[in-house]
Amino acid sequence: MANFLDQDPALPHPTGVTSCGESSASNLTMANVPWHEEVTRFVEELVGLLPRYETACEHEPSSCLLMAHTKVRMDGKLSLL
Repeated sequence: MANFLDQDPALPHPTGVTSCGESSASNLTMANVPWHEEVTRFVEELVGLLPRYETACEHEPSSCLLMAHTKVRMDGKLSLL
């Protein structure tokens, strides 16, 4: 966590693993893959611990959420441009 805070990233995006089937390169199975609700809960807890961050958006099929640092706000609104 300290490394993350030292870097002060503008747009971190925690992502669950998307299963692409069987592979000799990995022994991951669907049993290892977090559900979107689990990733969402993790991000909500993380945002609760990091007051300079908020959840900006999410993409459920990818189990991905985008967090935004308050430094990307312009006139009080989130600005990703």
